[in-house]
This record gives sequence, C-alpha cells and structure tokens, in this order.
Amino acid sequence: PCGITTASAPITVLGTPNAGTLNGFTAVCMGTSPTYTNAVSGGLWSSTSTGIATINATTGVLTTLTPGNTTIQYSVTNGCNTSVTQLLITVNPQPNAGTISGASTVCAGSQATFSSNGLGGGVWSSSNIAVATVNASTGVVTGVAAGTANIIYTSTTPCGTLQASAGITVNPVLTAGSVSGASQLCIGSTTTYTSSGSAGGTWSSLTPTVATVNATTGVITGVSAGNATITYTIASGCGAPTAASKVIAVSAGNAGTLSGTST
Repeated sequence: PCGITTASAPITVLGTPNAGTLNGFTAVCMGTSPTYTNAVSGGLWSSTSTGIATINATTGVLTTLTPGNTTIQYSVTNGCNTSVTQLLITVNPQPNAGTISGASTVCAGSQATFSSNGLGGGVWSSSNIAVATVNASTGVVTGVAAGTANIIYTSTTPCGTLQASAGITVNPVLTAGSVSGASQLCIGSTTTYTSSGSAGGTWSSLTPTVATVNATTGVITGVSAGNATITYTIASGCGAPTAASKVIAVSAGNAGTLSGTST
C-alpha cells in the first residue's frame, strides 16, 4: 500500500583467463640461461622438474642444472580461475671427451683397451689405421704394424663436439729368422754368420772350445777341431725369446806328405 522501491548493485562475472603462448627454446645446453617470454603479462613461471632446470618466477630466466627433460609453465590467474600454458624442454649436456687412459705401447697383433673419463657414448678412432685400429665403441686397440698412431675419443652432443687423443707406439714382433754362413772352418780362421731375422740379437757358441763367435758381429773364429753350434737369440721384445742355430765344423789344416825326387 505504500508503493514499491528497488535497489541494485553491479556484479562482474569473471571468465577463464588467457595464459597466452609460451615462447622459447625446446632444447637448451647445460651452462646456458635462456629467457622465456609470453605476450600475456602478470603470470608466474615455474618448472615441473626443478632438479633438471629452474626458472625465475617473474623474469622467465631459465637456469640449467643437469641434463634431462622438464616442463616450463606460465600460469595466469584472475582470482577465480587459473590458466596454464606449458612447453616441454630438453636440457642437453655439453660435449666432454675427458682424458684418455691406455697403454703407450703395444705389439703388432696384440690388443690394449683405452678408456675415457669423459661423457659416455663417444666414438673411438685411429689417426693411422695402417699402424693401429680401434673398435669404435669399446676402445679396444689392435696393433697392426710398427709405427705410431693417435687414438682419438670424440664426444658429440647437440651442444657441440670435443675430442681427446693419446699416442700409441706399435712395436714389431721380433724373430731370430734363419742363420746363414759357411758350414766348415779351419782352426785359426774366421767367417761371419748372418741372420735373416730382427736386428739387435746376440750371437753365442754352444762349444767355445771349438769355435768362438763375437756376440754382436757374428764373426766366428775356429779354435780346435770339432763341431760347434752357433746360435742367434732375440732375448727381449715382442715375441721374444726366439733363437736360430747353425752347426759349423772346425778342422785342422793338413798339408799331407810330398812325394817326388829329391834332386
């Protein structure tokens, strides 16, 4: 009976906020600090795997910690609802060839294993496969022929390539070969024996009372009648010891008896 009155107040209905689009690298290298951006302001940055990488909540600057994968998120809220946009990123390791360890020498035909304390998954190679080869994955080196070669370990990641190397000397396999020389010798006379084998061996006589031999030159001297075995020996080195021999007969000179008229 007294009439009708009304009162009102405004109300704002908040919708779902727009988190925009996250911009930045999907793959980064250890040690780098890229910045991620979004056209929508006021949001907060976060990383789902903070052991892999962290990100500054307000600036979007990433800090890499260890190789692996993490998801970078950008969250925008309006008081009622939150919208999130995200980007999966991979943190790649820097290449690391490390330091190579292994034998400095190997015999031709023999093997030695090399190793590196650098990043795993690298590839082994040889600078001179005519001297030494190496298994690309295991680092097992095989001596081929006398000479020197560098054994190389190559570490490659999406962030670059590094190499480390170590030298190896391949020594030949020594052999005494075969002995050549005269089979007979007179007392007081000399002759020289030679060997078709490796140099640096030592000559010796099994019966020095019959024949002596110079240890380095192979010169034989007849001492008394009989047989003597002359030996050439390689005592050390790849394939040693090895020896070769030859028998020499030493005889006395005999001028015989002259026959004929005396006048």
